[in-house]
Amino acid sequence: MKAMTPAFVAVILCASSPVALANTFTVEPASAVDFSGNLSASFAFAGLGTVSGSGPVAQQGSGSLHTTLAGFLNADTTGNILSFPGGSNIVAQPSGNWNPQKVPAAFGFDITVPLSTAASVNVGTLRLIGDARNLSFDVTGSVLLIGSAGNQTFDPAGLALTTKTGTLDMQGFFCSPGVSDLTQCTDLGTSSSTPDDISTPDILPHGTGSLTGPSFARLLSLPISLSTSDSQTDTRTVDIGGNPVNVTVTLDGTFNLAGNFIAASIPEPSDWSALCIGLAGLAVALRRTRHRRT
Repeated sequence: MKAMTPAFVAVILCASSPVALANTFTVEPASAVDFSGNLSASFAFAGLGTVSGSGPVAQQGSGSLHTTLAGFLNADTTGNILSFPGGSNIVAQPSGNWNPQKVPAAFGFDITVPLSTAASVNVGTLRLIGDARNLSFDVTGSVLLIGSAGNQTFDPAGLALTTKTGTLDMQGFFCSPGVSDLTQCTDLGTSSSTPDDISTPDILPHGTGSLTGPSFARLLSLPISLSTSDSQTDTRTVDIGGNPVNVTVTLDGTFNLAGNFIAASIPEPSDWSALCIGLAGLAVALRRTRHRRT
């Protein structure tokens, strides 16, 4: 088989080059976010007092609070303005199969809340086993670029991060004092819901992002640091010693998402054309050099 000449290689590369929108960036494998937080629980029994406690978000298994990202990010520049018009699809990849659903999920967490009263420091433990799956995000807004083209930075403060899709599964257990085996605890049931902030943007805080590289190979780095709070209250009637008692359950949580979106631009047609012309010119130069040697 005859060896391919440099000119032929250049033609093949340019003929097969993809055509894409100028504002499309592919999310790089180095992109990742981590999940953390804390939960407080309070059970107010009418006429009998209050049981309460708090505990941190812990991992179910190795790496269950860390996820990598994939998908694409829409961004464009006009002068010294970097804009995110929306329509991006940044997807949190499964970090494993986590409880309670035992299916691929971005995060799997375990929250242990020791419960106490004013009279007793240990009345049992609330255990919450959860997972967050099918998470995807969009970014919108505009920021000012600082520096010269090819090496610019920006402050992401004010950009809006929207959770487009997602499911949160949670299974609760009440464990008597000294009991840690969940099979010996009371199963409080399992629920599934969408994240509370779905379709409602979270506003990014101050930080330092960057847009670097030539126009046909730009690299965008967008830091993510979010802290959201949520509170839920529910009142139920329970049977205690044959007597109905109203109990008000209050859950207060603070949850954090921190990491970095890193995305590489897909060259636009004009950039591919310039690259192909350069490759073709290089091929011609190599061919002339070869002829001179012979």
